[in-house]
Amino acid sequence: MEAQTTPTAEPKSARPNFVAMAAGALLSPLAFVFGGLAGLLALPAVIPKLKGLRPAAYSYFAGVVICWVLSAAGVNPWLELAKSAALERMEAALGAPVEYDSFEGDAPTGEMQFHNVRVTLPGGAGTLAAELVEIHAGYGMFARTGPVVIGARAVAADLDPEGGKLERYLAREVPASSEAELHLFRSTLHLRGKQTQATFEVSEGHGSFGEDGSELRVAFRAATLTLLGQTHELVLRGGIVVQNRGGTLNVSTNLTASIPDVAHGVLHGTLQPGGGGALVCTIDYIDMDAMWERYRKVDRLRGTLRGTFQITGDLNDLHIGASGEVLALDYFHRAVMALDESRSFRMDRGLLSGALRLRHGEHWVFDALTLRTDACSLATDPRMQASGGGSLTLDGPVEALRGKLDVVVESARLAEPISWSPVSDRSLPDVQPNLVMIGEQFRALNLEWQVEVKAMDVDCQPLSGKAAGKLRGTFTKEDGKRVGTLRVEGKLTLEEGRFEFLGAAGSIDASVEFSSNGPSMHATLRGKLKGSVGKTALTANISGTLYRPAFGFTGVDMAPDALGKKIFDYSETPLTTTESAARREACSRLCGVQAAMLGNPFAARDTGKVFFSFSPSPDKD
Repeated sequence: MEAQTTPTAEPKSARPNFVAMAAGALLSPLAFVFGGLAGLLALPAVIPKLKGLRPAAYSYFAGVVICWVLSAAGVNPWLELAKSAALERMEAALGAPVEYDSFEGDAPTGEMQFHNVRVTLPGGAGTLAAELVEIHAGYGMFARTGPVVIGARAVAADLDPEGGKLERYLAREVPASSEAELHLFRSTLHLRGKQTQATFEVSEGHGSFGEDGSELRVAFRAATLTLLGQTHELVLRGGIVVQNRGGTLNVSTNLTASIPDVAHGVLHGTLQPGGGGALVCTIDYIDMDAMWERYRKVDRLRGTLRGTFQITGDLNDLHIGASGEVLALDYFHRAVMALDESRSFRMDRGLLSGALRLRHGEHWVFDALTLRTDACSLATDPRMQASGGGSLTLDGPVEALRGKLDVVVESARLAEPISWSPVSDRSLPDVQPNLVMIGEQFRALNLEWQVEVKAMDVDCQPLSGKAAGKLRGTFTKEDGKRVGTLRVEGKLTLEEGRFEFLGAAGSIDASVEFSSNGPSMHATLRGKLKGSVGKTALTANISGTLYRPAFGFTGVDMAPDALGKKIFDYSETPLTTTESAARREACSRLCGVQAAMLGNPFAARDTGKVFFSFSPSPDKD
């Protein structure tokens, strides 16, 4: 019986599984997202029961290696997609294209780094620059549970508030986006203007952005403030919060600022530029001497300023309301006060009110800024001294101020000998308070003033007494001119006045009437003189002007020259040699050298600075 055999099946030839390989290759780009670790997904194919997956696994692993090599060489489409998305979001948030020098990224950790980032803000608002901007977008660039985290190091913001550029930029509508956090490290903020600049050192900053708007919190540690070419170093504690909600800008601050041993203050509150709210600056003290000497060399201002200043408006037009006091003020101008510190203006206490405006970050404008005091120096020259109380109000730009001065003179002294000598270079009509010369230090000033003189001691040899009255007028100093123009209206009355000259003595009742139509030295004189030379009576009507007075003597019973010689020589007791020399000197000072040599004070009529007329007694033949 033949044995039957079963034919053996021929072995099948191994054919590549192109479908599996293609599937593996299609999955390999996961390496762009997860890096080389994505190759671990091929490990399950080494299990014998899963050996059918090996073609796909081999193809997948080879693709992973290729993708990893490409990523290491800087070719990563997934990272490029994430970078483009990040740049798009930054440009939408900043409103301008973003430039940078180099880029690094790691897809698995979701970290991106932009080096030397630069942005030019729209509308000329300024520029932003950062050495490094880091973005934590989440694992795989898009897988995250919280907001995108952005870190910026060594940020330099150079901003220009002039013309409202910065305010319009900060208040602009920002496209809604997903939530993000911003963290600033080692940053500076620079606000620039033509005459006013400020640089703030930021210790840290944190911001949040989302569909509801944005909020930025910044803490400062120091600042450099430049005003009119002078730089001040400030120590800061605290910071500001800037919010933009639907195009509405709010600025809140709680900040302490100080210049060691010079100034200290606190700034707090919330301001909506162009809207409501206010920032309140409380100044504990400002040493005005230390501040003033940085800007002025020809004069000195000592004292302490303290008070509260309320800031409203917008960055283009800040309104600074003042409510403060000035203590122990001492103002000394070296040239005007002849290097004599005893002539300085002094005020124990003054109240400050009104406002200042800062326009375009550089132009200072006074807005009814008023200083009131009950007692201060008003004139400190030895020839004219005065003290009292009142107020000074200033309006307009610093370059062209308008003002109003309202003063009550409680006590004053006028001490300038009268002189009609042709060689005298100073006389009573030339006297004016040195406050006028202080006004001439302004670039331009248009001042309205009024003065009530309650009591002025007159010591103008040979005249003495007390004067009182009310005056008003203007003082104008035009730009480009060295001196100002003083105009006066009103009347000063001298009552119970006395004169003593050579051998004559008596009383004078007179008034000086000022008119704004001419200089004050041409004020009109009106009055009467009554006196005697021994037993000879003297009666005269006073007229003319302060610059050229006229005396009309009545009831004269002797020749004018004889009367003049009697005035020069008369004495109840014989004159000593010393007394005669003193009398000659007094006559020379008042009436001129010729009158002293002739022994006749009426010879002064030849100088053209005084006029005399004589009429006899009515009953004389």
